[in-house]
Amino acid sequence: MPRGYWSSPPNHWDELPEDRLLAKETLAVVERAVESLPRGQQAVLALRDLQHWSSAEVCEALGISEANQRAAAAPSPLSGADRHRGVLRWALRRRRAGC
Repeated sequence: MPRGYWSSPPNHWDELPEDRLLAKETLAVVERAVESLPRGQQAVLALRDLQHWSSAEVCEALGISEANQRAAAAPSPLSGADRHRGVLRWALRRRRAGC
């Protein structure tokens, strides 16, 4: 075998049973956190963070003003970050801590 090649390639990370289970559990935590948000925040999160829409596109699609969009993602004293992102971070931190 030529030097510098794998004798057998390593498993892809998502093919390992433990990693697949952890990924599913983490996804479930994120889904529950998103479901705990008010509908307007869910919509802003989905469009801005998942669909990568601009602020103007989100406002137009949802029929809201820039101020309302910012309010949906306003800083929370609990998270110190955008409210919807703060909820997700909090849920993931609790998951990592085993809560």
